[in-house]
Amino acid sequence: MDEGSLKNHAIATTLDLPPSCIEFSQASPEYFVVGTYNLEKAEAEEATHDQEIDEDDKPKNEVKAQERNGSLILYKLENDELSLTYTVTHPAAILDLHFSPFFPQIIAVASSTGSISLYKLEQTPRPHLALLQTFQLFPESTLVLSLAWHPSHSQLLGCTLNTSTVALLSLSPDFTQCTVLRDELSPHDDLEAWTLAFSPARPDGKTMPQALYSGGDDSKLRCLAFSSLASLSHPLPEITAASPGGSRGMRGHEAGVTAILPLPLGTEAGKDILLTGSYDDTVRVFATYDYRSGQNSNFKVLAEKKLGGGVWRLKFMDKESEKVADGERCFRVLASCMHAGARILEIRGSKEGEWTIEVLARFEEHKSMNYGSDVQPLKRKDWRGNKNEDDGGGNDDAKERVIVSTSFYDRLLCCDETKPTCTQCRKSRRECPGYKDDFDLVFRNETQATEKRAKKPTAKARKAASQAAAPSNRPWNSNAAPPGANHPDSSLVPSSRPAQVPATISIPVEQVASHYFFTNFVATSDNGASIGLTDYIIPLANASPSNKHLSLAFSAASLAAFGNRPSGKALLTKAQEQYSKAIRHVNDALRDPVAQKTDETLASVMLLGMYETILSRPVAMAAWGSHIDGAVMLVKLRGKKQLRTRVGSALFIAVRNLMSINCLSTGKKPDWGIDPWKYDGKDGDIREVVNQLALQMAELRYEINGLMTLAERTPENVSKVQDAMRRSWEMEHKIQDWIAKLPNALRFTTVAWVKSISSDELLDSEVYPGRIDTFPDVWIAGVWTLLRVTRLFISGAVVRCAAWLNTSVDYRTTPEYAAAARLGTDSVNDIIAGVPYHLGWKANKGPLQRFAVAGDNCFAFGDNQNTPRALGSYLSTWPIFSASCSDFATDAQRTWLKGRLHYITDVMGINQAGTLALYQLRLPSMTIKRDLMSRAALLTHQLPNQALTPPSTASVSPPHSTSTVPSSTSYATPQGTSYIPSSTSSPPTNLPPTGLPPNYSSAYPMPTSAAPGQLVNAPQIPPQFAYLLRQESPPDEHLLAAIESSSQKQWDQWERERRKRELERKKEALVDEGTGGDEMLAELLKRYFQVGMMDKD
Repeated sequence: MDEGSLKNHAIATTLDLPPSCIEFSQASPEYFVVGTYNLEKAEAEEATHDQEIDEDDKPKNEVKAQERNGSLILYKLENDELSLTYTVTHPAAILDLHFSPFFPQIIAVASSTGSISLYKLEQTPRPHLALLQTFQLFPESTLVLSLAWHPSHSQLLGCTLNTSTVALLSLSPDFTQCTVLRDELSPHDDLEAWTLAFSPARPDGKTMPQALYSGGDDSKLRCLAFSSLASLSHPLPEITAASPGGSRGMRGHEAGVTAILPLPLGTEAGKDILLTGSYDDTVRVFATYDYRSGQNSNFKVLAEKKLGGGVWRLKFMDKESEKVADGERCFRVLASCMHAGARILEIRGSKEGEWTIEVLARFEEHKSMNYGSDVQPLKRKDWRGNKNEDDGGGNDDAKERVIVSTSFYDRLLCCDETKPTCTQCRKSRRECPGYKDDFDLVFRNETQATEKRAKKPTAKARKAASQAAAPSNRPWNSNAAPPGANHPDSSLVPSSRPAQVPATISIPVEQVASHYFFTNFVATSDNGASIGLTDYIIPLANASPSNKHLSLAFSAASLAAFGNRPSGKALLTKAQEQYSKAIRHVNDALRDPVAQKTDETLASVMLLGMYETILSRPVAMAAWGSHIDGAVMLVKLRGKKQLRTRVGSALFIAVRNLMSINCLSTGKKPDWGIDPWKYDGKDGDIREVVNQLALQMAELRYEINGLMTLAERTPENVSKVQDAMRRSWEMEHKIQDWIAKLPNALRFTTVAWVKSISSDELLDSEVYPGRIDTFPDVWIAGVWTLLRVTRLFISGAVVRCAAWLNTSVDYRTTPEYAAAARLGTDSVNDIIAGVPYHLGWKANKGPLQRFAVAGDNCFAFGDNQNTPRALGSYLSTWPIFSASCSDFATDAQRTWLKGRLHYITDVMGINQAGTLALYQLRLPSMTIKRDLMSRAALLTHQLPNQALTPPSTASVSPPHSTSTVPSSTSYATPQGTSYIPSSTSSPPTNLPPTGLPPNYSSAYPMPTSAAPGQLVNAPQIPPQFAYLLRQESPPDEHLLAAIESSSQKQWDQWERERRKRELERKKEALVDEGTGGDEMLAELLKRYFQVGMMDKD
């Protein structure tokens, strides 16, 4: 592979607990340690819910203190293989960890209970972390937010606390004791001290005055100066301030300072150069004051750059900088940017010159909080630029580096490596010769759209921060706070500083879930029109934040959506609890004559239906339909006045869309309680036209279901079926006329054509061979998809009518079937062409490229870059299923469509798609078979009573106990059971769904000779066959033709076919058993030959 090209190994794993920090071992670069942070939510809110449900319970005002726990996980990453080596369960949450630069096997760990622990990375008998000592240095209610080893003194540590304290710690040489040297340093105005760093070691090794830099929630960078750091065997007396106050604050940040990285320049002019990160999404290069001479000088911001997310940690990519001409140096730094992922930065400058910051690469595969990232070190012999002997020579500048990044809420650990490349080459799409030093990451184009998307969450976070002084109880409010902040309820810290950008590792999971739900399932079109799914939620969230049943229903749906991703299954129990509570509250609202008509009640029912869609199981598929039926009844109850408000109209459209899907898929009759479910929107609204066509087709399908049960082919019945076929073609003709008049702005565009894909890759491919369509936006795509499914149902309706009208020949040989098959094939191809757009395919990606992992929420609908992917998956589930069940889909198409359903379930977390993929249906052929069995059952019941006894004539062979004809036909269901039709049981009515010119002359002219009410072909069954007829269940086509034609020739044909089957069965039985001898076999062959001669006659 050429240098500069992508080479993404994309190793990923899901942790049991959210990761908060990570670091590689410098001594053993194949090992790294991950610290986790788990916040156990207090039960105060749950108690409040219980109080409202049970009025007899007394109020519980006590708030249970929050509990935190965590773990240390040792991983081994070698030869592109990631393996979990060892796990240590920790009684407290882990907030920070660092290996000692002097004792590289020792790692210090900061906890949420005021303690610091020391572990040792042992290699024998197997790699593990051995606990050396835990030091309880501060009260258990204190959070140790960060720690740092001193660069020159091997036993000195510094740490910061959530109480604004910056502490200096001294370890004994054997690591058995730890002394707090200074803990009265509180430089951040009683706000959290987020981070600290010591001034870098000096290359000359001389004793120099030292400084400690700290950053806090007061938006200040502080410098604490000391006159000496002598022997650390004694505590406080050797640590003295250089001047009164000893602490100086430097402004320049707009929010809390969360990361400090001194640049090792070996300065002698009395200035340190620091790289800092802040909640304000910015990294800055600072020159500090001259603390050595005791003279103050103004600090200076040398460079700054926005990164699109709060900067939580900064780490060097390499131990030493690269020397550049004219004394300039270059540092490469890995930045953990919270919701913006990871960035590789290049910092260039000199002691006295200009400084620049450039983003070289970014990693954004996850959209959760990235609190920790690290780069796998080169082996020690490479730290100074020597060749790695294991590489066999070659260019060291082209070495690959592995980046490991963490994602907090989805608990992901991602490892990626690529060849180096530069921004200029990425923008111009040229092959890049690569950078001179070693680094690696997944690169992202620095396009304007990407920058806009990266910056968008920041604006939302700042808006939330301005309201942090008054936390809201709304379940859909996603306010956040810095990690480790103190709060009696939810670890959220009140703040009145508008510049504070909140981001925390202790945000309640309900808020994260609500944000995920809004991002993935709520969208409006570019012109402000309702998409007709969940866009009613936003105004209701603002207008009715305290409504109980709406709050619970939204919580259930959002937790189900967020928890049903591959990494969130632990939340499903909570979602089920919220669902059960929501059901009870919704039932209470439905009993109230006033509450049952409110927007909140209808919205709650819709959200419960969405919950069933997301967590659908085969045994609970009916629950989804019941919620839809309930919503339809509420809409009828509310009347037309509901259309007077924006929310009411959005709810009406959403219910109507789901009713269309439900009726089309199950064959139910649409409920026309509102005349006629028409929204008085703009003239020519394509959404209204297509929805009316879909509802009309659903009603026609319901009528055809009834017509197919007519057993008597009277002139009246034949006329009804012919009329249904004519109306189906008229609907197709209407659709074609309407499409021809559409403006170009509302049409789809074919953007690609895929020539071929191997059969082995079909199941996982994003696209299917053929054309690929894109649409102006998601709501227009939804309209076109509904139209294409409606046309597919039209073709199925025509075929069913053709099969009913002719039983003497195979219906698949009729001209009506040929026309309907062309329409059905075109409809399946059209649906397939639109699926990639719904699932996020982009034209600039390869046809076989897999989708990104769950959590990459945005994809392009035309020019709209912010449409949620899960919404597209939600909208396309039923159309994909309908096409996969069609007789007009090829086996290859069916395989690909089933693969898309599994993708929607496995990656997007919508279980209904996986449930539908379990059905093995072929429509309309299976429905036609059901129609034939129903008619045969009705005809059989019309036989005279005397026909039910065995005939006495000797010409009729006695019935046998076994037959080669199956006694029943079974249909597999997803539950593994079978439906066995019989004359006494009704066939299933909830089978899922199944333009050409309507000027076809019917192949079935209506009979005119029969009098009204007279049977055209009354069943005249010879008595000698009546008993045998009862044994043939279900009847084959020969028996059905004989019954309907009353022709002796047809009965003779059926009898010959029956005798053939009987002789074949006996012959097979004799051969299998090896009995009977040659004489019996010869007799059987003779009888078989006689039957063959009868056929010739």
